[in-house]
Amino acid sequence: MELTLNTQDTLLLDSAQQYLGKYMDAKHFREIRDDGDHYPKRYSPEHLAEIAKLGWIGIDIDEEYGGTGPYFKGLCLLAQQMGRYLSPTVLLSSGLLGVSAINILGTQRQKRTMLPRIAQGQLKVAFAIEESERHLKSDITTRLCRTNNSYRLQGKKTFVIDAIGADIVFVVCRDDNKNLFIVIINSTQDGVSITPLSMIDNRNYGNLSVDATISKENLLGEGIVLQKALEQILDRARIAIASEMLGAAQHLLETTLSYLKLRKQFGVNIGSFQALQHRCARMYSSLEMSQAALLAAIDTIEKRKSSSDIATLASLVKTKANDTLELISNEAIQMHGGIGMTDELDLGFYLKRAKMQVALFGDSIFHRIRYGKITLGD
Repeated sequence: MELTLNTQDTLLLDSAQQYLGKYMDAKHFREIRDDGDHYPKRYSPEHLAEIAKLGWIGIDIDEEYGGTGPYFKGLCLLAQQMGRYLSPTVLLSSGLLGVSAINILGTQRQKRTMLPRIAQGQLKVAFAIEESERHLKSDITTRLCRTNNSYRLQGKKTFVIDAIGADIVFVVCRDDNKNLFIVIINSTQDGVSITPLSMIDNRNYGNLSVDATISKENLLGEGIVLQKALEQILDRARIAIASEMLGAAQHLLETTLSYLKLRKQFGVNIGSFQALQHRCARMYSSLEMSQAALLAAIDTIEKRKSSSDIATLASLVKTKANDTLELISNEAIQMHGGIGMTDELDLGFYLKRAKMQVALFGDSIFHRIRYGKITLGD
């Protein structure tokens, strides 16, 4: 991405590297992991308030609603650096999923009510879509029933990102006619239960159980319009998570190369071994191709190209990011040898995070099938 950065991009990137590298790096991530009682939300409220002041949470929100955007490329640059440093924030949940849903589907009243508070870090949003271990809309069974002048929402969600500490949750559901809806619920209202979900990467996940009454004003979208909008929201998330993944991959590659230049066997640096050089070349090539795909995907969003073009490149870049991060994280562990498996090094954090990121919003099998269907017109 460095070859195409303009002045605005460079300033944002420098700011992100300075702040995240100093305050929200792997050392901070380790502190959160080791002191879960002090960080029940898996992030620091103080740092969240600071990055909100920097304008990062509202980077894809129009200035009219208190944001500093829209600037999707900037959001991806931030996600890339957060992946590099393992920085725990609510950028993906609130700044992307929540903001995208409101921007695409929200009424003027909803935008004016929620977007400024999200930008200021005062309103934290979780987006609940998954109901099984697979990422498929056909698995959505959470039910929305009309009852007189209100609605009743019943169902369960799993793997809800940043669920713990969220103020509101956007719940994807269906009515009796199988039409899709997004319903806004308050995380503390009667009939709503959110429980922590402990996963290997120590990210903030939760399970949601809901059996609550919902007013019409809490509907964000419905029917055919929502079905198209939901794919737009998820495609933006797929591109952003790919950015985060490639930031982690870049860091792992640099760390591994540095180690190969220092570690000696048989009196020479192991980086001089041709077999390892070939493996490093493969990692580098895979990373460069993935970054090229990422830039193309970001470009489709920035230039507001057709939903088909966006979907095609979103699936392409998520697949490339999945394969690249799996390759580089596995190779990083292997090339470090036994020490790579110890808790002393941060490599294990990245490997565990990679295993979860690959599954988020669709694994490579899901996206290869989706890519084929889109390109073949199925």
